[in-house]
Amino acid sequence: MPNGNKLSIAKAKAMIKAFEAHEIERIPGMDPKTIAIGHKLDLALLEEFMQAIKDDANSARINAVRIYLAKSKRASDEPELYDIVLVPVLDDDKDLHTVYDKKELAGDLTTLIGNSLPCPNVCPRAFHC
Repeated sequence: MPNGNKLSIAKAKAMIKAFEAHEIERIPGMDPKTIAIGHKLDLALLEEFMQAIKDDANSARINAVRIYLAKSKRASDEPELYDIVLVPVLDDDKDLHTVYDKKELAGDLTTLIGNSLPCPNVCPRAFHC
């Protein structure tokens, strides 16, 4: 069974609207403008990420990417915003880097991505998304 499928535009729109409605319903009084509906990552960063996966010693066993939902601060004077973290997944369904636990990781890893720009509806410091 594949992990993911191609979507029609109608299905993609319905899924995004359902997420937005759920988040607004889940947190009473939440300003819909604070819900990051999308996350923008630079293409060059994604290409570097894919090359790092190909260059990794475990590359033959990497068959997917898991996307974790997260929150992060872009600047010290801004609130925490929705974010994502991308982690390669091995063929035994384990993450290449265990980020979803309480252990500390050492070193600077090239096969982890985060700090996306929450676009198009939430743009910190009035960036144009």
